[in-house]
Amino acid sequence: MNKTNWNIKFEKRFWSKVQLPQDLKNDCWIWIAGKGRDGYGRFYVKNTTIKDHRVRANRLSYEYYYGIPPNNMEVCHKCDNPACVNPNHLFLGSKRDNQLDKIAKNRQARGTINGRSKLTEFDIINIRQLYKQGTTCQMLANMYNMGWTTINNIIKRNIWTHI
Repeated sequence: MNKTNWNIKFEKRFWSKVQLPQDLKNDCWIWIAGKGRDGYGRFYVKNTTIKDHRVRANRLSYEYYYGIPPNNMEVCHKCDNPACVNPNHLFLGSKRDNQLDKIAKNRQARGTINGRSKLTEFDIINIRQLYKQGTTCQMLANMYNMGWTTINNIIKRNIWTHI
């Protein structure tokens, strides 16, 4: 879908769901309609070849202003606001580019923010202190109900590097 394929009704429906700021160039254009759990705006697109489906609002905004992105390219945010659809804040990147951008901006889920974490920051500090005091990796693994390799990686700072 690009601007030339947008009909007036579709265009009005899309832009009616965007809250525009005073500074159109620099500030975020906020998607005020439905959003996914990830915070990205969702827009229902009816396509005759595919059943009705949701498309990310930032992707549609990008397509409106710049055209359809090449295959396997993601529409990323400079502003890191998933609800933003300002084309000045959007850029194309691969999945890897997007991940590297996230890491460079320190936005990845680390430590207890990561929902799969079984340890806390306090546990990590305690594990490293106990190891320095002579507790073996196997003893620590047993104490924390973790694998020996995980404990070893914590001690060597291969994981939980932010602590």
